[in-house]
Amino acid sequence: MIPNSWRKYTVANITVPVWVNDFVKRVVQLKKLSKQPDFGQSGLWLGGLLFPEAYLTATRQSVAQKNNWSLEELVMDFSINPKPEELASNPAGFVLSGFSMQGAEYSTADESIKLTESLGSTLPLVNLKWVHKSQIESDADDHLIQIPVYLNKQRTNLITSVKIQTQGIPSYVWYQRGVAFFSWSAE
Repeated sequence: MIPNSWRKYTVANITVPVWVNDFVKRVVQLKKLSKQPDFGQSGLWLGGLLFPEAYLTATRQSVAQKNNWSLEELVMDFSINPKPEELASNPAGFVLSGFSMQGAEYSTADESIKLTESLGSTLPLVNLKWVHKSQIESDADDHLIQIPVYLNKQRTNLITSVKIQTQGIPSYVWYQRGVAFFSWSAE
């Protein structure tokens, strides 16, 4: 069991050896981040942060401040497997890794999530971008569903929720299957 004095941040119910390996990965990431001038915009393991919700808030505040927008004017754009040219010019985006999902999988051929019989799958890189709400098409919401992003597969710590294209599959199907993203896993 992990001693209570070690539980300074939220972590899944894992064994001590797994916790130690996870902690080492987190420290390595923090060391790397401390040397990056872009605060993780070029790449970050969101689930490896001690408080991922605070990081999302900070990214939103940063983009709002850079553009002189209010926080209420910003909308999160969560794109899976961004193209290299998208990442080359990504002033309001943050590249995230280490995501997985249950109830569906990402298809690189279709460039979207699709239903699957497997229980879970890993995701490629994700580009989380804050955009002004005037840049979002009003009728685009018709084909989007909200998918929760949890810290881990225990589904006890909700970080945020993101809008994803449904590709014509009714939204109730996604909700019935319990589709969710996870920013941390023991794998």
